[in-house]
Amino acid sequence: ALDVRADQPDTPWGRAQSLHLTLNTAEMATNLAGMSAQFELDAENAAAPWGQAKTIGLSARIGKLPADSVPATNAALGDWNKIFPYSVAWQLRAESIAAPELEVDKLTARGRWRAPELEVEKLAVELYGGTLNADAQLDVLTRAVRGGAAVTDLDAKKLDRVLGPKTMQWLGQFGWKKPPVAGARLGLTLPAWTNAQPDWAEEVLPTLWLRGALTNQAGSFRGIPFDRARLDFALSNQVWHLTDLVVDRPGGQLVGEHTSDERTHEHWWRVAGDADLKAFTPLFNDAEVERVLEDFKLTGPTHLEAELWDRAHEPDSLGAKVRVRATNFTYRGESVGEFTAAVQYTNRNLQFQNVRIVRFDGEVTVPSGSFDLPSERIYLTNVLSGIEHGAALRPIGPETARTMEPYQFAKPPRVTVNGVIPVHDITAVDLRFAVEGGAFHWERFNLPAVKADVHWHDNGLDLTNLAGVFYDGKITAHAKLDFSHPRGTAFAFVADVWESDLNKLLADLNAKTNRVEGVLNGQLIVTGGNTWDPHSWQGHGRAELRDGLLWDSPMFGFLSLPLNMIAPGLGNSRARAATATLAITNSVIYSEDLDIFTIAARLKYRGNVDFDTRVNARLEAELLRDSPVVGRVFSLLLTPLTKVFEYKVTGTLADPKPEPLYFLPRLLLIPFSPLQTLKDIFGGEEKKPEPGVPPPAAVPIPSPKGAQKP
Repeated sequence: ALDVRADQPDTPWGRAQSLHLTLNTAEMATNLAGMSAQFELDAENAAAPWGQAKTIGLSARIGKLPADSVPATNAALGDWNKIFPYSVAWQLRAESIAAPELEVDKLTARGRWRAPELEVEKLAVELYGGTLNADAQLDVLTRAVRGGAAVTDLDAKKLDRVLGPKTMQWLGQFGWKKPPVAGARLGLTLPAWTNAQPDWAEEVLPTLWLRGALTNQAGSFRGIPFDRARLDFALSNQVWHLTDLVVDRPGGQLVGEHTSDERTHEHWWRVAGDADLKAFTPLFNDAEVERVLEDFKLTGPTHLEAELWDRAHEPDSLGAKVRVRATNFTYRGESVGEFTAAVQYTNRNLQFQNVRIVRFDGEVTVPSGSFDLPSERIYLTNVLSGIEHGAALRPIGPETARTMEPYQFAKPPRVTVNGVIPVHDITAVDLRFAVEGGAFHWERFNLPAVKADVHWHDNGLDLTNLAGVFYDGKITAHAKLDFSHPRGTAFAFVADVWESDLNKLLADLNAKTNRVEGVLNGQLIVTGGNTWDPHSWQGHGRAELRDGLLWDSPMFGFLSLPLNMIAPGLGNSRARAATATLAITNSVIYSEDLDIFTIAARLKYRGNVDFDTRVNARLEAELLRDSPVVGRVFSLLLTPLTKVFEYKVTGTLADPKPEPLYFLPRLLLIPFSPLQTLKDIFGGEEKKPEPGVPPPAAVPIPSPKGAQKP
């Protein structure tokens, strides 16, 4: 027996403030003859090259095994052969350990050696406010290590000096208020015992395997917060597998799995559940994706089924497949009741399929499309829209919405869309629309049904194949709009109408009803104009009217009374036809051949009217000119009387000012309107013009050569 006590011992292996060592040995001569020894070592304030401790206690029992129970020596085992004949059982305790890589509050351990196995039966460590419990076994013959560990309240991020930069970088993705609880079993194979300089990364790391589980309360992953998370994890062949992942977040729960390859740095995620879509913005680490998601204002969770993958430090390697369903949100200010879509993101290109948008006024379906982030362009194929067109155009941009605002449908039309939408540079747009709808309003015109093809490209819009119901008749048209002008929109168009009801048309144009009737056919060709300049219209056209009743119109009504004085009913007869060719110059409409054919007379208008409805024209009525059989004879005989019905007409369409061209006819008009006629003959108080309305200019009537042609 040996009992040694020392104060401030200093040895090659270390020093201490005090030391107590006891040693007992015994020799036994039995059938299992051998030697055994037991020692205990206690030290206070000990220090060694590896660190220091306030207290250290070590006890061990060493025994020599019978020769027949000792494994055979093996050169490949190196120095292990020397201790094969012995068995050891030991215990260790220490407090306040400080090492360069680690600080431990308390440590206890026990273990044993009996060839060919070395075992740490129990290891308990208290450090950094948490606990670590572990065990381990080593088979010397196979070099296989097996073990397990469980941690509670231990902040792994404080082990940076032990874990190394790569592990810390991986842990840096996670955040927590309270450290997670985790437990795992692991195994690996050590390098050959005779290899003095092993390559641990190449020889040992590939053999490492790990299986465990983790539970955490409130925390975050890549900046995405969660309330609670749990998962099972495994590592084999340097590939991490996270399974049975359950994450509780505000507004829903997510389940998923994850794979991460430490050799290729490739990562894969699968996630399903309800979540705030914008909360996942940090996963993309892409400013353009963040800007797109910022346009969404979500009021509730979004249901996701997603796969994501990437390669570390390669942003362009990010990819995703997502099936999404969201309800009750807004996109750029427009409300959406329900949204479903299948989305795939690769190579900075977002492809979407089977998109369905449901609003209170209809729905939109998108069979396929894509959003290219580098060019910031959206590509659409066979989009079918049944919503109010402003709701679709306003998200593109306010200028776009303002441009299309004058074109209104009472109910959302059916629209098919193909083409390209730039997110920011609207001048690069290239969209084709096929529109078919019901009641339609533009300016003063109202159509019960209309359809057309629209090509919106660059700074312009082409309207083709327009066809619709036009005041009980039909209309076809095509047009071209140019948005590139600094002010207003330049335009040109051609419109043809057939069998349209003049009474209903004038009711919309004049905003009041009258008894003007007839069936209208015609064509209007506008070769140029600008919405900013009301005097910019140029063009020409033609008009034909049949079965017309025009006497209730102010422009013709003033002739009704004198014609009826000649023969009752003569001034109320229908016009069997009316024809005119038109020229438009600077928004003034000219005609040299407006002829109206009635039984009472043939009316000839020659002159112009501007877009403010101001008139400057000459009217001549040839009495009974178109009466059957004898019309020409009557017209010739009544030629002197015709002078009674020659007028210069000024004023406006709603309030014309007819003036007879000859003095004698004025006298003849006394029976029809005595007071007014006498006043006109002998003069009277001159009527002042209406404030702000200048009198119409006496524009000379152009010849056909002077009219502008298309």
